[in-house]
Amino acid sequence: MLYSNRLTPVTIQDTFPLNLYSNWSDVMSIKSVLREELENSLQMEKNYARELAKLPAGSLVRRVIKGRVYYYLIFREKGRFRAVYRGKVGAAEIEKYRRAKEYRAKYRRLLSQAKKQIRFLRSALRGKEAI
Repeated sequence: MLYSNRLTPVTIQDTFPLNLYSNWSDVMSIKSVLREELENSLQMEKNYARELAKLPAGSLVRRVIKGRVYYYLIFREKGRFRAVYRGKVGAAEIEKYRRAKEYRAKYRRLLSQAKKQIRFLRSALRGKEAI
């Protein structure tokens, strides 16, 4: 119990009115919605990572050397760039790597957004109790 300057008892409810929510069940329902959204975001993060892993590694690069066209597959291996000569490459394989590059950019962007959303939801749910 608190006392004002007149030494009359003042309750916590008088000092900090909780009129933001009609009752604590509203707060708990908001938390349950946030927890559900966190679970969905974690599942989306797993799905995006799995789809990224399915894509072929690297990208196909066309180089012209002394007037001739050569195709190389460029990728990272143990932190270094590696170029592997692919020889004559058909239009289907060129299209496959072009689409893979587009999908890789798309999934990386979506994965980044999902990670940001997960960070936000975890911070919103963080309180005195465990998530």
